[in-house]
Amino acid sequence: MLVPDKFAELTSAMPPRVTRTAAQTAAGASLVSPRTGKAISRDPVRQVGRRARTARSLSLQRPNGSMRPSLLTVGDLVRYQATTARWHLGIVREVDGDVAEVEFFCGDRHSVPVEQLIRFQDYLGARQRVLSLKRTALCEAFFGEPLHRLREERVRKIQKTLRHFGLSFHPEQWPMPATRVQIWRDDSAVLADGRSKEAKFEALLPRWLEPFRLPPSSRDPLGLQAHAERLANELLPGLTVFTSRIGYYGFLAWAIQCVNDLLCPNHQTRQNRLHRLERALALCEFVYHGPEDDSCRLLGQRSKTQVLQGVERDNYRYRVPNRILKNQASAGAYRLYFTSLQSMGIAQEAPDPRIEGETGNTLRAIERYKEAQAYLQNLAAAHPDNVTYQSDLARCSINLGQLSRLQGKGDDAEAYYRAALEKLEPLVSALN
Repeated sequence: MLVPDKFAELTSAMPPRVTRTAAQTAAGASLVSPRTGKAISRDPVRQVGRRARTARSLSLQRPNGSMRPSLLTVGDLVRYQATTARWHLGIVREVDGDVAEVEFFCGDRHSVPVEQLIRFQDYLGARQRVLSLKRTALCEAFFGEPLHRLREERVRKIQKTLRHFGLSFHPEQWPMPATRVQIWRDDSAVLADGRSKEAKFEALLPRWLEPFRLPPSSRDPLGLQAHAERLANELLPGLTVFTSRIGYYGFLAWAIQCVNDLLCPNHQTRQNRLHRLERALALCEFVYHGPEDDSCRLLGQRSKTQVLQGVERDNYRYRVPNRILKNQASAGAYRLYFTSLQSMGIAQEAPDPRIEGETGNTLRAIERYKEAQAYLQNLAAAHPDNVTYQSDLARCSINLGQLSRLQGKGDDAEAYYRAALEKLEPLVSALN
């Protein structure tokens, strides 16, 4: 049980508003609060040296005149100076002028002079060094006794109280009675008592020093798009909001291999054949799912109704809208998915010599075919049993012969045709 005896003066700005008789003064009797009538014990012996103790208290509360003790309110965690060497922590339950009723953590309540109390946060803020106590001293401040055997529930009660009042401590675990516990104010904590809450919240909120004027139709005001795209390319290379169907990866891988393995007619390029395969895929999906089922969405889905309604009933032929034919090269599946296919190593783009030949750049086309011929010759020599390499080399020689004939070089064309026959004859014999 705590007994408020031998108080030390912390602040003495105003004289206590209490009354006592001359007989009570001569006998050293307790002071009486004029409002509540509760007794306030005061030891007359401790009046000696009052000025010295007051000076020490003021230097503790206002170092260099930088801090003033706050007025006490109900619910404050206070430091009660029982003697010059002994102090306790408690919660203010009532304030009546110069007298406050404090509830200590051992369960007792006492009325003590306000001048003997100081908010614990103010006390810690006025210190020049972090408060460091042994676990036994901290227990004595809370419960009035050292408690060498500290139960877990009391540890939780101490730590919960400190955190509730915006105080930090170190370490988290206190295994031994001699363990030192450091306690300090946590300025980042915003207490729920309303004291300076608005100012702290306002300090935490961001502020614009000047209005941020953006150009019209700005889509990236914070400048984060470049960093987001770089991170996305590292994690998911080539994937965008347009590459939303995984089925196109399998289709395009098959279509690219298909157009490369088959000879193209003279009036077509490989890219044209690839586009025809994509249109065939879309048409098959439209017919299979019908006009009402949108569960399988493809590129060109908005033209689905127009395609299905434009069927010729006599021969069941469908007409492709001109809009699709016009935009397929720039917005088709190959154009949207190729970057991702290339990043994953599934496909690699190479110029089509046939296109260069058709556009008039025959010499450039011949150079491309010769590079391909040299590459295929090495593959065919390293894998003589691979039919694909042998047939590709023969096809490359045939295309070189056609381009040489376009330039009027009949001898070169004949040589290329002869080389192609030399590669194809063993393959035909093996089939027979």
